[in-house]
Amino acid sequence: MQEKFIVSMARTLDMLKLFNRNLKQTILLITHDEKVALGAERIITIEDGRIISDEWREVKPLSRNA
Repeated sequence: MQEKFIVSMARTLDMLKLFNRNLKQTILLITHDEKVALGAERIITIEDGRIISDEWREVKPLSRNA
């Protein structure tokens, strides 16, 4: 069951990335899951209501079906 959730989550995140790239839409995803955050091009870390880091990254699709 957990494996199906992880695959579904990866496909959903890849779909959001596709919308971002092809439709030029900004996607704002707020998460406490570091693995999910590491799939983003940009990670803004907030602590106690203040931005403590703003990092741009090059990322690859999470799922094989991207």
